[in-house]
Amino acid sequence: MLLKQMYDDLYKNTKKIFLVTSAYKSYDVLNLEENTSQAGYSEFQLGTSVSLKVNGIKDVEFVSTDVYQWLLEHSYEYGYVLRYPSDKVTITQKESCNIFRYVGKENAQKMHNQNLCLEELNNQ
Repeated sequence: MLLKQMYDDLYKNTKKIFLVTSAYKSYDVLNLEENTSQAGYSEFQLGTSVSLKVNGIKDVEFVSTDVYQWLLEHSYEYGYVLRYPSDKVTITQKESCNIFRYVGKENAQKMHNQNLCLEELNNQ
């Protein structure tokens, strides 16, 4: 429900939308897919992560969109955070500009205010 609200509010404020290209993935799907996390080790099996994109834009170009900027500024209000921020690669061991993870509003607020990634939040 919060993802839908975030989508609606993004559209109200920017007249732009995002597409969800990936969300929950079952164990069987992960076993069949190439170039994904090993089944049993993927955040997408939890149902809390989503991959987002803007239609017609390559994933690597997502960071240059108004949608990405709006999400960085507002996603925490809906309980979502950028899962793999570019300034936290040494901690997360991964960089991806289009995966957002639901962590709850309280955790997202804290992560936003203190510029924390999920690994840092878990170590506090």
